[in-house]
Amino acid sequence: MMKPLNIARKKLAFIHTIFRFMFTSKKLVAGFLMVVPIIFCGLFAPWIAIYPIKFGMFEREQPPSWEHPLGTDRYGRDVFSMLIYGIRASLMVGAVTGSIVTLIGVTLGCIAGYKGGLAAEFLKRIIDIFLVLPLLPLLFVIAAAMVRVRFTYFSLALFMAIFGWSGSARNFMSIVLSLRESKFVDLAKLSNESELEILFKEIIPNMLPFIATSFAMNVGWAMVTETGISLIGLGPSNANSLGTMIYWSRMSASIVRGIWWSFIPPSLVLIVFFVGLILIVTGLDEVFNPRLRRITGW
Repeated sequence: MMKPLNIARKKLAFIHTIFRFMFTSKKLVAGFLMVVPIIFCGLFAPWIAIYPIKFGMFEREQPPSWEHPLGTDRYGRDVFSMLIYGIRASLMVGAVTGSIVTLIGVTLGCIAGYKGGLAAEFLKRIIDIFLVLPLLPLLFVIAAAMVRVRFTYFSLALFMAIFGWSGSARNFMSIVLSLRESKFVDLAKLSNESELEILFKEIIPNMLPFIATSFAMNVGWAMVTETGISLIGLGPSNANSLGTMIYWSRMSASIVRGIWWSFIPPSLVLIVFFVGLILIVTGLDEVFNPRLRRITGW
């Protein structure tokens, strides 16, 4: 009875230490303060947005006012409501792409890094093939081909995940190759644990910090990529995202004509969110890397 109790106490102490370090890391706290409000706006968009997004609903290009906090665009739409729903769409693309890419990367990385044999060699060659694909031009071609059919942000996220997982898989494979030589893995083998038990009980729990940082960066990459695709007019035409907001402001020459409230809000949200993700990733590195904590003066 004492042994499980001691293990539980050690786990609680570890969790307490992690949370203490997380709140000590100024970068991590700053990152959360930048990212969480944007995520909140995306999750509760129907309750935060003031008006529905409809063409010609209001007078065109009104400056910010009490009625329209961010004014209206050239097509008579409330910019604040567009921004909130745009955050929702962009976050959906980032979350779907980041989840699928991370899941594929962890799965193939574990198989190729730990299993070995012909199957691992085959997976390594597949990863290498996808690594050398010109990802952005390929996504542009796919988006251009899908413009005339029913193209949604969910399908765009799937395409980005299908062709963008190789970098994460390569990173996780390297991590697994390093972890499988650790002493705790050798002890697990001596305890007659199966390969699946070693992966799920020993290796994957020690990969959680890397999984979290990889997911965060994949979300940011997906949102920036979606913005680039929408910015050149290849995004879904029947939906609204931060990228399409910038696209419409570019098409109406808002930048040249000084209609700043049309393009600055979506651009600023993207910058703040991406910088926040970078701070979170850097903060997580400091939390889980003792050497980095010593360097940064913890």
